[in-house]
Amino acid sequence: MEEKKSKPTNTSVQEFVGFWKRFLAYWVDGLVIGIITFPISSIFNSFTSVTYNSASQPATTTTFHSGSPIGALIAFLLGAGYFIFFWVNQNGQTLGMRLLAVRVVKEDGSPIDLSTAILRYIGYLISTVVIFLGFIWIAFDGKKQGWHDKIARTVVVKTDGKSHTGLAIAILAIFMAIFIIIFIAIVVGGLLFFNYAKSHPNAIKGYNSTSISQPTVSPVVAWENKYNYIFKSLQSDIATISKDANNKDINALSIDCKQLSTDVATAQSLPTIPDTVSASDFSSALTYFQTGSQECIDAASNLNGNEFLQVSSQLTQGLSRLTSTSNDLTAASK
Repeated sequence: MEEKKSKPTNTSVQEFVGFWKRFLAYWVDGLVIGIITFPISSIFNSFTSVTYNSASQPATTTTFHSGSPIGALIAFLLGAGYFIFFWVNQNGQTLGMRLLAVRVVKEDGSPIDLSTAILRYIGYLISTVVIFLGFIWIAFDGKKQGWHDKIARTVVVKTDGKSHTGLAIAILAIFMAIFIIIFIAIVVGGLLFFNYAKSHPNAIKGYNSTSISQPTVSPVVAWENKYNYIFKSLQSDIATISKDANNKDINALSIDCKQLSTDVATAQSLPTIPDTVSASDFSSALTYFQTGSQECIDAASNLNGNEFLQVSSQLTQGLSRLTSTSNDLTAASK
């Protein structure tokens, strides 16, 4: 008697599964994946920080936590591994599909293998990227195939098991309700907190981003850190003027002195240094610079190189006072 060979299941006699049941199974799987990946990816995210400098305050830094590429990659790999593992090793059924009594098979009815599962998951990504059109296609296709099914040549069919549609809906409804409650609690809590902080400012002392991310520093150090750039600008101006004066470049000197005049005006608009000695030296330095820059501009306009000797004296005294200011600030900050 000839032995009969087993043949793949003929999908033509099986019922293809439509959009809504597959949609429900997919979201149950998404919930399972979220429960698995969230704590793992959160661990990596918590160790990632980014530090940046503020353009308006060059010496100020702020540190904050952000999403980690490693965490996102792990979440992606776990999601891909979940679907591929269950499709290949669990009779074509993920947990969500098993709950809804459906399974994925090849178009000829045979179980899907690893290469088919990987190809189908790639199709998942394609179906998702194009604003989920690949999944919506299921509702209009004759075999209820999405783009990922057509790419991998698979179909989703019903099994002989019992479908627990009501249970699946209940699970999703419960988690959705929990999510909404948490979201509302966060929003309401935030509004209540800020309203309380607004009406009771003295009760929330030091609550701001600067106090959280930065250590407290003395007013002198804070001033020096914030406005140190003006010292460097003035020193750079003097160095450039000295170079062009040695080269007897009258046209360049005219430009240099105008820049110095602009930087002096910027320095004069800054808040007063919170140290009497430093403030006095800085004011004196700016006076010398202001006089020197104006005489420099006049000398350049008259093309009179001899007048630069007097200009040089003013700028030298100003630079000396600026150096004294820096030394005073250093002493005051200790």
